Amino acid sequence: MEILKFIYYGLGILFAYYHHKSFLVLPSLNTGIGILKKIELEIKNNHHSPSLQDFPEIIDFLNILIRRTIISLLFVVWMYMGLFSSNWIYFIIVFVINLIVISPIIRLFKNNEKIKLIAQRFTTVLFWLLCMFLPFNTFFLKIDSNTFIGIIKKIIWTL
Repeated sequence: MEILKFIYYGLGILFAYYHHKSFLVLPSLNTGIGILKKIELEIKNNHHSPSLQDFPEIIDFLNILIRRTIISLLFVVWMYMGLFSSNWIYFIIVFVINLIVISPIIRLFKNNEKIKLIAQRFTTVLFWLLCMFLPFNTFFLKIDSNTFIGIIKKIIWTL
């Protein structure tokens, strides 16, 4: 059982590394839109369909997009598996923050790229903190969910 826990939280550290690496480099869809506009201009100017060899940046963009999609899907599976771990409350907190705070902000300001970027960066930092805290908590701090819930109750009742 300990080896599975080590593998699971080791994956969490790998996801933390991925989120740390992608913090400054968030390839947006604007890159893809820019490439599509270049292709559209090429079609209008030359009246023929360009080949992929004319736009090598589209292949690079698609490779990045595919890699990010696969890693994101694996991360979502890892998050849902975390709901069945002893640290389930931390996963629920991250899900709630993402659903109640981040998603409405992104939808509300869908035309404002700066606010969307800030929200995406906040989400990246939140996921990074989760991925780093969970292994540290599991192997060193050993704060179980019931203790954490008791601390939160005391904080709420003192307000």
